[in-house]
Amino acid sequence: MTLADSAWAQAEQTRIFKRFQSAFVEYDVIVYPYAFPRALSALLKYSRNTALDVRYHPNAMLKLAPFLWRYWRNSHPSRHAVIARWYATLIEHCVTEHRLLAAG
Repeated sequence: MTLADSAWAQAEQTRIFKRFQSAFVEYDVIVYPYAFPRALSALLKYSRNTALDVRYHPNAMLKLAPFLWRYWRNSHPSRHAVIARWYATLIEHCVTEHRLLAAG
């Protein structure tokens, strides 16, 4: 890596960080419910149980199947959007309550 490459990478990282930070000017927390993956490629990736963001115990899959089915069904984009709006109200209330607790 050249010095110019390193300087460019540092400047790019700073630009990305500043853009990310600007999202918190109006909001100090951004929470969005994670949707169950629907793409076959993602499902195959997770089926190998080697991903860092999703781990599971194969022995538990049969017991978890009903929950996972409902999670997958409710992760359809139209359903997920509705659920995310419902969660937003709950999350907003939680943030307000946590601010009060933090203030002492």
